[in-house]
Amino acid sequence: MADLELPGAWNFRDVADSTALRPGRLFRSSELSRLDDAGRETLRRLAITDVADLRSSREVVRRGPGRVPAGVDIHLLPFPDLADDDAGTDADAPHEHAFRRLMTSSPDGESIDQAAVRYMTDEYRQFPTRTGAQRALHRVVTLLAGGGRCSRIALPAKTGRASSLPPCWKPLVSTGRPS
Repeated sequence: MADLELPGAWNFRDVADSTALRPGRLFRSSELSRLDDAGRETLRRLAITDVADLRSSREVVRRGPGRVPAGVDIHLLPFPDLADDDAGTDADAPHEHAFRRLMTSSPDGESIDQAAVRYMTDEYRQFPTRTGAQRALHRVVTLLAGGGRCSRIALPAKTGRASSLPPCWKPLVSTGRPS
């Protein structure tokens, strides 16, 4: 996937660059809470209509909501959904607290690099099964289906949540290219 320029965010890409999706329908990026005027203009130029924000509520509180142009709908779809998790009082993102704990208590003989790889591999495997993942996927597919309009969606998140949503939406926005 080729990176596109989105001032105030990073890792902004058209998901269609590496899939059978029609270009210009589904984008992924870092969070949009630091978008500047040029970043908002880019979203307008790309005709982005919806943002499926996959961050937990405490990440949104800590970093701020997406700074999108007027007329762009933000859908808060926390994934994992930690609404009932009382460990969230420290305002860390879900992965930050666990990763910090891992770095201070890795098994005997395991290097920090090995522990980090093990941890991140396990995290990525669990993303699709976590609370909130199915709801987020359902909402993204519903938005892509359009309901009478041609939605263009941005998926801001960190730590691979956007890329871990399974490619179930392909039939809805396919170009006919093989996957």
